Amino acid sequence: MAETHWQAPDEVRVTLGGGALTLAWADGAAMVIEARELRGSCRCAGCTAERETGGSPPVTETIAITGVEAIGGYAINITFSDGHARGVYPWAYLRELGGR
Repeated sequence: MAETHWQAPDEVRVTLGGGALTLAWADGAAMVIEARELRGSCRCAGCTAERETGGSPPVTETIAITGVEAIGGYAINITFSDGHARGVYPWAYLRELGGR
């Protein structure tokens, strides 16, 4: 599946307590993506392998976002309260997750 190229959002913010990521885009779209959904949708090699073998990444009800770091102009890396920090979330993927 080819990803559509998206520009970086105008705003990326972690909600108080780290329960969600909020994104505001230049086209007026705004979205809130829960930390649980982001952690469960991680596309790192370990999480992808877990899903391919019938499992799923470990996601608790209390999972929180503890950090967000830009990766070039195309994505962010998210650190979670369980210590997981290997997933790269391209802007196009975040638009997809936010549109579910």
